[in-house]
Amino acid sequence: MTYEELVTAHVLRPLGITEVAVSPDPGRRLPTPGLLGRSRRPWTMDGAILPAGGLWATPRAAADLVVRLLVERRLGDPAPSWQTSGPLLWHNGATRHASLFAGATDDGRWVLTHRLNAAPEDTDRAGIDILRSGAASE
Repeated sequence: MTYEELVTAHVLRPLGITEVAVSPDPGRRLPTPGLLGRSRRPWTMDGAILPAGGLWATPRAAADLVVRLLVERRLGDPAPSWQTSGPLLWHNGATRHASLFAGATDDGRWVLTHRLNAAPEDTDRAGIDILRSGAASE
């Protein structure tokens, strides 16, 4: 079974999420603008490194993952790769030109922050600031 098939069978399908893929239709990708607005080649990862950041998801699919995994706990407790800081359960990641922060608190507030051409630390800080401000989703 490929990694994509494994994730689909054991995570995405049970959560009812369909908009995640290793190779999405190019028209559905959110491209990172390059120097002087030129296009950049899309970030791709395959083979053994695929689980480290090679899946593409729509913003809705990524938000659904956060809610169903962290808030609703549909698959039980989140994996140990999710970090804990007080009431915050969070995870982040970055590829060459994009970064993402996902987090949820014990009281059901959650945030998903995705930024293009941004330093991962700034994306983390933006997500935490949203949670602190009370503007996070419930």
